[in-house]
Amino acid sequence: APMFIVGWVDVATQTTKAITVANDGKIFLDTIPVTLPELEQRLVQQKALTPEFPVVLRGDAQAQYQNIMDVLDLLGRIGLTQVGLATKPLVK
Repeated sequence: APMFIVGWVDVATQTTKAITVANDGKIFLDTIPVTLPELEQRLVQQKALTPEFPVVLRGDAQAQYQNIMDVLDLLGRIGLTQVGLATKPLVK
């Protein structure tokens, strides 16, 4: 099984890709809506240009966990290991 290094990602890096899983299951790469196969195709193209680039994965609060796992599985399959999970600070 692929290992993910989950931690802080330097989001100032030009090549950082943001993936958002919305609560209705829609997936966005940066701000562009994509299907899971389209996401894979675009990330593979990016990887050809920049072999090591960080990805920040953000899920809406109501997003289905399985949809986020599907994206994580895809990232592991294509060999992207610099994955950060974006979280909101706890509101007290």
